Amino acid sequence: MPALLRRCLIYGVAALLALAGSGSRAGDRSDKVTLADALKQPYSDLFELAEQPQYSKAELNAVRDALKRGRELCVKQFKQKASEYEKEIERLQKQLKDQASRISDAERRDLHCRIQNLRALQAQAEMLAKHAIPIAYENRQAKLDLIEQWPAKFKEITAQLETGIYHGRRWGDVEDIGFREIEKDQHKDIKTGQDAIREMKSSGLMPREIENRLIIDYVNRVARTVSSHTRFNTVQRARVRTRPEPAWREPRF
Repeated sequence: MPALLRRCLIYGVAALLALAGSGSRAGDRSDKVTLADALKQPYSDLFELAEQPQYSKAELNAVRDALKRGRELCVKQFKQKASEYEKEIERLQKQLKDQASRISDAERRDLHCRIQNLRALQAQAEMLAKHAIPIAYENRQAKLDLIEQWPAKFKEITAQLETGIYHGRRWGDVEDIGFREIEKDQHKDIKTGQDAIREMKSSGLMPREIENRLIIDYVNRVARTVSSHTRFNTVQRARVRTRPEPAWREPRF
């Protein structure tokens, strides 16, 4: 199923982004990162890339429109697939009912298996159309918003740091992290996070975990160090996964 999502994103977005950016790159610097390539970068790199304005309003709007069309195209495609699976299930169920007294046990088992497989495919297609594809496109939209808004925000934050005015902001007491209280009963959020992760795993949305013990041990040491300097009263466990983004921190099971 993740392969289906990737394929949809590749065919649904790449062509649209190429079209969106093709008319605006002719006069650009040769070393300028195209918006299509920028949206593929992790957020950590984007913050550095977008410190200074690099793209025109027309470029940003063209890609924003392309993302909207790409999302609609992909959602429509998988809704159609889900509908096709449903019709095939109904056809096999009717065949099973009409021929109940005439088919062999082997034929009946074959029909059962085909119906079961189609139900799984239908559920995957519906999940992609309702959840996975919208989330994937919202992620790209968030990156586009970052590219557009971060230059001004970066300038504002830099000025606040230089003048010390940031201390007056909500949660501006960053020097007191570990000794301040942001919200009460934060530990109650753990079950919510665990439930969300189980749902993602069962839906096939969670990338597989990396099995390199050196990497796992290192990341867990970092997580424990961070936790020791916060007000968390529970043991934090990090899971290292194969995709660079999005990153999840999982609560202890």
